Amino acid sequence: MLTTFQQLGGSQKTASYSCQGSVTMDRHINLQCSNVNDQSYLLTIQGYVYPDGHMEGTETAININDSNYNHVYSWKAY
Repeated sequence: MLTTFQQLGGSQKTASYSCQGSVTMDRHINLQCSNVNDQSYLLTIQGYVYPDGHMEGTETAININDSNYNHVYSWKAY
């Protein structure tokens, strides 16, 4: 997965993550991801696949070496 993110007032950044997880029979998305270049950066992605096919959820980003690095993002895919 290639993710692009931008914090307010900052420039866009991209990062590549390798993810494992599942989409359940009741349409819930659960993924655990690690940055391919720096495995101290981890993502937990949770979401839902709606009947019309679009998806929404949250992405929590942490760094296992920095307890102050904890960001939660909302995402949508159409």
